[in-house]
Amino acid sequence: MWKIRNLFRQSSTTHRRSDGSAGEQGSPSSGYCTSLSKKLNQRQLCSWTPSVNRRTQPSVHAAHFPVQVAPVRSHVLFSDLFASLELTDTPTTPFGIKAFQNTQTRPLSEHVQQGHSEQYNVESLSALEDPDVLDLITQVNAGLPHGPPKLHNLGTGGVYFLTSDHGDTVAVFKPTDEEPKGVNNPKGYKQKAGDAENSLREGIRSGEGALRERAAFLLDHESVSGVPPTTVVSMTSNFDPDLEKIGSLQQYIPYDYDAEECGTGLFSVEEVHKICLADLRFVNTDRNGQNILVRKEKDGQTTLTPIDHGYCFPDALADLYFEWMYWPQAQEPFSPAILRFIEDLDPEGDLELLRQHDIVFRPECNQVFLFANFCLKWAVRHNCTPRDIALMLSVPSQPLAKTFKLAHELSHGTMSESQVYRALDCHSEALMALTTNS
Repeated sequence: MWKIRNLFRQSSTTHRRSDGSAGEQGSPSSGYCTSLSKKLNQRQLCSWTPSVNRRTQPSVHAAHFPVQVAPVRSHVLFSDLFASLELTDTPTTPFGIKAFQNTQTRPLSEHVQQGHSEQYNVESLSALEDPDVLDLITQVNAGLPHGPPKLHNLGTGGVYFLTSDHGDTVAVFKPTDEEPKGVNNPKGYKQKAGDAENSLREGIRSGEGALRERAAFLLDHESVSGVPPTTVVSMTSNFDPDLEKIGSLQQYIPYDYDAEECGTGLFSVEEVHKICLADLRFVNTDRNGQNILVRKEKDGQTTLTPIDHGYCFPDALADLYFEWMYWPQAQEPFSPAILRFIEDLDPEGDLELLRQHDIVFRPECNQVFLFANFCLKWAVRHNCTPRDIALMLSVPSQPLAKTFKLAHELSHGTMSESQVYRALDCHSEALMALTTNS
């Protein structure tokens, strides 16, 4: 097992639910972290205007919503915050901890418990914003004077409920420095000296969750999988000028229960397949029943909503998990509509879309994303079901490791569709055997 996992890495060089029932979510150089923290701490503001060519023109396969320029804080950009993802790895240093920590040395929950009556404020850090997200931020800011963020008691990370001015829960906020293994984790899951891993999931680093939550929303074209509106925001306080929490903000989705609390027989094939599609595309390492929300509609139908995507887009095919893999619906073939959707997918265009939104993954993460998406496109052409594809990707095996390594070598370090297909064809018999022997 170790050799197989190591092979993936060499060749590429439990958030549970939106209501917070669990959560976990690389590593910049110390110089970058120090300079960025210093810039934030000293409030060295810089003026910036979005470039029309880069940020206001969607790619051919770009956004699934009308692009709008959001009212963004001028002193910090996504590219500033996340550029370190491309720097040399320093495994013992969690990505973003220093940069996102600012001067804050405690969880947001401790700040709230002081009992001050200050008003908190949330601002988007994205230059391009979905109208639904802009409306969500407006609702949150209207509600913060009436009620501070509330820490959810379940899960392993800092997950806070935010309400509207009517008292209804409308959003979920997850600070990057309070993720599992983060310096300000409020539930005891801090990284300890000597820890080899800085995350609860292999291939993901603490501090990367907000980036991935946002990416999953942006790449859910036409909302085909129903990922709730999500962005990255900065939360500040009128009372404490040193408080600045950066994290993901996601629309809260009302639900009746999660998928672990009911039988899977209630779910239609179509609803399950939209979850399968998201997980296979985003390479989810933590899809469990608790982060699939179930809502009964008035017409008697059941709607599934996937949440908690902070463990997607890993840097290795080593720790994938799909709860739905053994559900009977996953053994059914994709519908013609989803097959057409998959055929039209442009993984390289997806990465360009993320870059337009100032989201840049580590190169290893990009390679895994491209490989998994080309594998998805190849597999459906060979009449594979969602379960078949999940078995190919999630069961550590020599065929998969060899295929990934060959694709990487044929592509000269950058996964290309034609070369990935060549590698898959070379090992197709062994890969298909995985689907029949499991």
